[in-house]
Amino acid sequence: MENLPVGFTVLQVTAFDSDKGENSEFKYVLKDESGAFQIDPSSGWISVKNPGKLDREINDRIVLKVTAVERKPNINPDLSEPKSCYVQITLLDSNDNNPVCSTTTTTNEDHSFL
Repeated sequence: MENLPVGFTVLQVTAFDSDKGENSEFKYVLKDESGAFQIDPSSGWISVKNPGKLDREINDRIVLKVTAVERKPNINPDLSEPKSCYVQITLLDSNDNNPVCSTTTTTNEDHSFL
């Protein structure tokens, strides 16, 4: 939705693996080229960072890339690459534009009345 306040939470991403305890903790990193959103690195909650970037008339969807990075490095070199997912946010329109009135001029060549 357009015109959401700073800090408004949109959604939460979660990552998991088979490890237990602190070996299963992640840090979330967000790549957002629009600059509209931010992510809490511990919880994965995505929230509004810059409401001015949420304008459906300019851009009706924003694609984010979220990467889950293990807090403790994986000892298996084949599995050490962080995993990412894409989140597509579709902006809903809000009534944020005023109506514009225009006038049209018509002429009537025949001014005779019966």
